[in-house]
Amino acid sequence: MDIVKAAGVGAEITLGGRTFKAVPIRLRQLAEFTAWAQARLPDPIKAARNLLASELGLLLSPDERKTVILEAYEQARGAGPQFGDPILSPLVNGVEGRCYELWLSLRQHHGDEFKTHEDLMDFIGDNLDELMRASRRLSQLNQPEGNSQSPTAQEDGRAESAGTKFSPPSPRQETGPLKSSSI
Repeated sequence: MDIVKAAGVGAEITLGGRTFKAVPIRLRQLAEFTAWAQARLPDPIKAARNLLASELGLLLSPDERKTVILEAYEQARGAGPQFGDPILSPLVNGVEGRCYELWLSLRQHHGDEFKTHEDLMDFIGDNLDELMRASRRLSQLNQPEGNSQSPTAQEDGRAESAGTKFSPPSPRQETGPLKSSSI
């Protein structure tokens, strides 16, 4: 095992011609990343109300309408989707999600320069290739040898198929006429 990985020291990532020190994402940062993504999801009650008022909602049977309401209520009172849930994939794998993950990894050593992930986005500018290279490097850093896959690598399929998935999708995502991805 690489001594740098074993010690959790991190790795260097180059952005804008400068070298930055990134550290592996830990559980605290993963929880923060999950909360960030959850906060960007639509309110399930409001989404159900909009669906039921739409043309499609008017075509639903009374039982289907009841199911929509019950699922929205369950989603609203629950803890929300967790990392690995398919509904979060577009958020965490998008440009802003990758910047947020990278910012979480950089802020221990560069928090004065990048106070928010928006600061990092401004620094990177329109250089999507550079962001993707840094994101791949971060995925390697977050991939312990012979253990769980990194969050981003698992989500977008960059990690090897061997190894344990980070977190299974929630069973509620697969049931009823209203899939969570539609609200």
